[in-house]
Amino acid sequence: MFWENYSELCKKKGVSPNKAAAEIGISSGSVTAWKNGRLPRSAALVEISEYFGVTVEDLLSKKEKPSEDGEPKSEYDVQLSELWETLSDEQKKYAIDFIRLWATFSSEQMKASIDFMNMFKK
Repeated sequence: MFWENYSELCKKKGVSPNKAAAEIGISSGSVTAWKNGRLPRSAALVEISEYFGVTVEDLLSKKEKPSEDGEPKSEYDVQLSELWETLSDEQKKYAIDFIRLWATFSSEQMKASIDFMNMFKK
């Protein structure tokens, strides 16, 4: 999914995939690897998302058309929407900051941070 989304964003911006990567500071070898199915590192995903003004999730997710009733299709979208609606504006700001940071973590770091935060559950 990443390559398709990245290619489409490049097309919309009017730049080649290699040119976009170069402007971000990423090598053309990485672009070739993405085209062959590899995913960028977490830090690169953040840089790419900022370059195009989209979220990391937008880069990685399969594009789905909304259902006829306008509800999100995936279970993750439903859960995230429900949780998001319970947050205050201040909490939403912190959540966005946290997600941006968390997107740069490895899987092991993500698990460790969840374990750490679970210690503070009431």
